[in-house]
Amino acid sequence: MCVVCSVQSYGVLGITPYTIGFFPYVTKKISLLFSRISHSKSAEEAIHPSKVFTSGSSYNLFTIFVWFLIILNVLPFIAPMAASFGWYWISEPIYFVYSFMCHQFHWRSLHINNHQVAWCTRDTFIWGSFLAVTLAVKHGFITKGLKWYWLIPFTIPIALDGGIQTIATMVGFNFNEQFYLSTNLMRMITGSIFGIGLGVVISTFLKEEQDRIDL
Repeated sequence: MCVVCSVQSYGVLGITPYTIGFFPYVTKKISLLFSRISHSKSAEEAIHPSKVFTSGSSYNLFTIFVWFLIILNVLPFIAPMAASFGWYWISEPIYFVYSFMCHQFHWRSLHINNHQVAWCTRDTFIWGSFLAVTLAVKHGFITKGLKWYWLIPFTIPIALDGGIQTIATMVGFNFNEQFYLSTNLMRMITGSIFGIGLGVVISTFLKEEQDRIDL
């Protein structure tokens, strides 16, 4: 689902500005999960297969999360490169999977060798910024997090840019008078701002929970 264009894309997966209210509930559930892992750690740490992800903990879920973000960000670029070589058996499944997370309008997407990236420009920069911040948190460049409600200022630019465009499209202005039509540059800027906010809030929280387990 394109993060702001969800009204237009009808996607079923993704993080949107409209789900910020669920952050307190989600963070509480994650804390409980980490607590349970911490309590069961001593009994299983000698044999648990997740040791391969870390040198200091048997359950380094934060590292797994980092690798998940890396894969999530790399696959959309593999799709157009594979398609340019005619390897559609690689590109088509990627495009299909990411179609559940993004509208994939070609005029709102970046292209490689005349093949579009598997998700739109806005989502590319949201998740790319999210990954960049997460890597900064992992390597200690960012150590202090923010409460979930500080994500609201990071959401305002993307909500205005995508929200106004969605309303304009619904009433038909974009196809006639072009009352408001966002550009890829604006999608890059607002997506990056939102992605940075998500990264600071979510990644620092997960890192703090992981550090608490490792103590």
